[in-house]
Amino acid sequence: MISTRLENWDVQWHGAYEVARNFYTELIPEVRHLAPDLADEVMRMPQHSWTTGLSPEQRRQIVEFYRARYGAGPGGVSDQGGTPDAGPPMRVLTHDAGR
Repeated sequence: MISTRLENWDVQWHGAYEVARNFYTELIPEVRHLAPDLADEVMRMPQHSWTTGLSPEQRRQIVEFYRARYGAGPGGVSDQGGTPDAGPPMRVLTHDAGR
């Protein structure tokens, strides 16, 4: 019975992954080609904001949250770089990353 539940979860996850993959790699590029303004409008919606990365203010808020809660930045990383137990610093995308 448990394996059936796990198998169903995997099917649901993979189905959601395929929908998202096709949306961002096939549908949006096609819409951008046919109606650039519509594609831009869709991608400005809050549910797609993860594709643009974090703004400097969002990054600052996240780092402050982790410092207040754990005494260090995300993943236990300080401003000076990685810690012996945490490895290298975590790369946080900024709003203008890759542009």
